[in-house]
Amino acid sequence: MQLVVATTPSLEGKEILVYSVDLARAWGIGDAERNDGLMLLVAPNERQARIEVGYGLESTVKDDEADAILKQAVLPEFRNGNYESGILKGVDRLIMEVTPAELKEAA
Repeated sequence: MQLVVATTPSLEGKEILVYSVDLARAWGIGDAERNDGLMLLVAPNERQARIEVGYGLESTVKDDEADAILKQAVLPEFRNGNYESGILKGVDRLIMEVTPAELKEAA
């Protein structure tokens, strides 16, 4: 599993979903066979953020969980101008989501 935080000054006119998928593929995030990449993308100028989850982690970090992490941990901090805190809280929550699954696979 590989977790990446990416920030961008511009989404280049793309929807954040498209931009995040393109970026994750271009960077080759996660193991290609397991498709276990996880990315928190922040576009502060467009005031958007997204969690992109590789197919191999979708059973561990479901869409509703990723959405809750954004809404509860990341975005409230961003609204207060605390980007660093929002990113750190989001990463902490993502790690908590994947750690039990990672430990189970290692056993």
